[in-house]
Amino acid sequence: MTDDRIPYSRPYVMPGDDEAVAEVIREGRLVMGERVAGFERAIARFTGRAHGIAVTSGTSALELALRALGVGPGWDVFVPAYTWVATCNVPLLLGARPILVDVGLADYCVTEASLAAALAESRADRKLVLPVHLFGYRAGRGWLDAFVRAHALKVLGDGCCAFGGSDDGVMCGAWSAIECLSFHPRKVITTGEGGMVLLDDDELAGEMRRLRDHGAVRSPEQRAQTVLGGPDVPAFPGIGLNMRMTEMQGALGLRQVLHLGEILAGRRRVAAMYDALLRGAPGWISAAPGGEDPGRLLTCYVVRVASEELRAGIIKDLAEEGIAARPPMISLLDVPHVVSAAATSRGFPGATQAARTAFGLPFFPALTDASCERVVAAVLRSGARRWAS
Repeated sequence: MTDDRIPYSRPYVMPGDDEAVAEVIREGRLVMGERVAGFERAIARFTGRAHGIAVTSGTSALELALRALGVGPGWDVFVPAYTWVATCNVPLLLGARPILVDVGLADYCVTEASLAAALAESRADRKLVLPVHLFGYRAGRGWLDAFVRAHALKVLGDGCCAFGGSDDGVMCGAWSAIECLSFHPRKVITTGEGGMVLLDDDELAGEMRRLRDHGAVRSPEQRAQTVLGGPDVPAFPGIGLNMRMTEMQGALGLRQVLHLGEILAGRRRVAAMYDALLRGAPGWISAAPGGEDPGRLLTCYVVRVASEELRAGIIKDLAEEGIAARPPMISLLDVPHVVSAAATSRGFPGATQAARTAFGLPFFPALTDASCERVVAAVLRSGARRWAS
C-alpha cells in the first residue's frame, strides 16, 4: 500500500470541530441540551420542514417514524430490493411484512411498474411505501406522489443517502410527508452516528419526541430539574425507547452545518470531475447517471461495468494501487433472513444487475482533481486490460 492511497470516503472535519465537542464535555450537559435542539432547528430550516427529531442513527430514524405511524403486524411495507439491509430490517423487527420492489438503473430507485406489480401481491389492509433516495437520486421523481394518492398508501421517505439534494426547488427531507436522514461518516454531513426524522405534523412530531425518550412526557418544570433538582417525575403514557442524540453529536452537527455550503460545493465539484473524465468512456463502463441535473447531490459516485468478474478485477487492481473502491449497496435477495420473510416472487433484474456490476469510486469533498484523474485512469487501465483478455 502506498503512502498516497486514496480512501473510499473521508468525513469533512475542520479545525474547531474538536473544540466544539470538547466544550460540551467541559460544561457537563451531555444529553437533552441546546446543541441537539439547535441542530434540529438548523436541519429543519435548511430542508423547509417544521420539525426535526434527532436520534442515534438513520436506522433509528426509520424505526421511530414507523413506530409513530403504527406500523407492525398486519402491515405490508414496500422496500427496494437494492438498498442497505437496515431498510428491510426495521419493518421486519416491527412485525410487518416486507414486499420487495425492483429498481431501475437510471437512478437505482424503485420504478413505477415494479411498485405496481408489488402492490398487486399485497393483501394487507395497511400498506406503506418506503422509497430510498439512493446515492442522492430522488425516488419516484414525477410519479410517486400521484401513485400513493391513487392507492391510498402511507409513505416514509428514506433520505439517508440524499441530504443536500433538491428537485425543482424542494430539498431532500421534504420530498415525502415524513423523511429520514442519516449522519453516518460517509454521509453528506456527519455526527459520527446519528439520524433525524423531518416532518410538518405537530402532533406526530410530539409523539416521536416522546417515543425517542423512553415514552416520557416531561413538563417544563420536570425538565428544569436536570440542573436544579426537584420532586417531579415524567409521565409515561406509553412504551418508548432511548434514541436520544448526545450533545457532543449535536455540537459536531452544528459545526457541520456551518461548513455545509463548502461541503455541497465540494461534492458537486468531484462528481462533475468524474463525469467529465468518464465522458466518452468505452462501452464496458457507465458513469453515474444524472450529471445533467443541477439538483443532483451525490453521497456516492457509482459506476457500472459489464460483468461481475470485471468489477471484481478492477476493484482488486485499484486496491493494489492504493485506491479504495467497493460495491455500495446490496441486493436484499442475497440476504437469507429477508428472503425467508419477504414477498419475492417477481423478477428483480435491476436490483440483480446493480448488485453484481455497480461499484462506488472514492468520493468526498476534499478529493482533489488530481486524485480523481488518478482514480479514473486506474479504472480505465484495469478495465481495458481485463475486458480485452
